[in-house]
Amino acid sequence: MNHLIFGPPGTGKTTTLSLEVKKCLSEGTPRDRIAAITYTRTAAKRARYKAAQALGIEASDEEMKEMFPYFRTIHAFVKQLLKIKDDEIFQEKDHLHLFGKDHNYYFTPLAQKKSTVEELMSVKPKVTPDDVLVNTYNYSRKTKYDLSDIISSLPSDVEHADYITYDNLYEFGYKFSEWKKEHALLDFNDWLEQALSQYSFPELDYLFVDEAQDCYQLQWDIIKKWEKVAVNVTKIGDDDQAIFVWDGANPNLLL
Repeated sequence: MNHLIFGPPGTGKTTTLSLEVKKCLSEGTPRDRIAAITYTRTAAKRARYKAAQALGIEASDEEMKEMFPYFRTIHAFVKQLLKIKDDEIFQEKDHLHLFGKDHNYYFTPLAQKKSTVEELMSVKPKVTPDDVLVNTYNYSRKTKYDLSDIISSLPSDVEHADYITYDNLYEFGYKFSEWKKEHALLDFNDWLEQALSQYSFPELDYLFVDEAQDCYQLQWDIIKKWEKVAVNVTKIGDDDQAIFVWDGANPNLLL
């Protein structure tokens, strides 16, 4: 059975989620048969706390993660499912530069070398052609849009738009994928793709998805796969509150 909790800010969507979870627990639903998928780690922590509070349990967050194994973000759930170790994670701030060095790509450092916050905020980092290339490539993986469609839809005022060609994107994607394999690293998109193609999801009585309007296509595919082994599915969101469209979120998939 599928439900949608839909409404503008201040209408109590998240409170309703907490009450629904509390109801499930009070009815005796096993904790490992309930999933509450949130967009942020802070929201996941809050959901675990509310669930533990409903049961009269006081515990550390690490203990609550064990008690409520599927009260997590999508990426945290998939990391758990795939048993990914920390040293297997592609860290953009560390590894992107190393990849670029090996293949002659140049990316703007994520942190500018400034001594104060004021200095840091006063300088707008220079965007390189390869910054636009990697962002476009990652966007295509998240949204599952064809590279040609993304290129044709790029606004003319995008910096270095003439550099974003099909050949450049395809070559970048191939080199990037092979470099990660060579170094035994996986990025977030790799996690989701592997979970979709290689893993079975745990069966559930209740699946709750909070802030669903901010999910992109690859994340929605995870949700849809999990829906197939869940008795009850509730999505919570508001298409007018989508704030990550720039990162590939598609609020239309909520409707």
